[in-house]
Amino acid sequence: MLTGFNSFKVFLVAILILFSSAGFGQQNLSYKAMLDTNSILIGDQVAMRILVTHSNRIKIGFPIYKDSLMHGIEVLADFPVDTIAKEGDQVSLSKAYLLTSFDSGSYTIPEPRLLLLLKGAKADTIITELLHLKVNTIAIDTTKAVLRDIKPPMKAPITFSEIAPWLFGGIGFLALLALVAWFIIRRIQNKPLLSIAKTEEPADVQAIRLLTNLRQEKLWQNNKFKQYHSNITEIIRVYIYRTQQINALEQTSEETLQSIRNQNVVTTENQTLLRTIFTIADLTKFAKYTPTSFENEESINYAETFVRNTKVFSEVTEDESTVVEKNNESKPDINSSK
Repeated sequence: MLTGFNSFKVFLVAILILFSSAGFGQQNLSYKAMLDTNSILIGDQVAMRILVTHSNRIKIGFPIYKDSLMHGIEVLADFPVDTIAKEGDQVSLSKAYLLTSFDSGSYTIPEPRLLLLLKGAKADTIITELLHLKVNTIAIDTTKAVLRDIKPPMKAPITFSEIAPWLFGGIGFLALLALVAWFIIRRIQNKPLLSIAKTEEPADVQAIRLLTNLRQEKLWQNNKFKQYHSNITEIIRVYIYRTQQINALEQTSEETLQSIRNQNVVTTENQTLLRTIFTIADLTKFAKYTPTSFENEESINYAETFVRNTKVFSEVTEDESTVVEKNNESKPDINSSK
């Protein structure tokens, strides 16, 4: 049986617990960290996601990682925070990190820590669960290896493959000289590099039509992720060229984003949509990243939203041949569809 003094201590502890949790405990907060898979081959990639549902009165600070998450696990990409649902005063957020490892073994990833800020209360930190990742190597069956003696050097006649680099190199050099001569002659004659006919279809109508056709092809549903995201970015780059006179097809993603920022016409919100589209596409094309179903749908939805939000910009009204001559750049055929 509790004595009077012990009862008072229990009561005091209960009061402290009650008041210490009053700041954040009433905000209907839930959070979870997870990996797309717990086992990968060495050099493969895996996404770590942090899901948080909270009251809109709370501000969430997600962890920031530089080049590595821990020893042996590298961070390839840090995706922007995405709002995946809103219901009443509750907001659901998702934050993703792309990871890889080049050292085999079993890893216990430290708990990601989230910073909570609530007006009128002290900042607090919540800790998610530990994550486990196993990095496997490819087993080599040494029992099937066949050992043979070293063969002596052999003299062989000169083959076509040996002279092919010199042959094609010479042809390429002559072609380059011809191209430079043609370019100089066109400049001297004050003629455009290419004569391109105008299209009658408005840029936004064309872009939406091509995106709709792309959606119906169901490329990502058939695991053609690289072709799917390449087509999305190509449609958007042609649309940007037609509406904003930026030769996006000849630029990298970052160069196109910088050109748009320099024009100071597209809103920050629409620039964020464009950056997300380019980021997922570049990871798919160059980092062999496999996007999730949500990211595949998100990219084409963002592309359609970007077109609709920016379609108020007028198309190129100046004669295209003059534009090409001014920029010393050629323009692609914008009437062809995938």
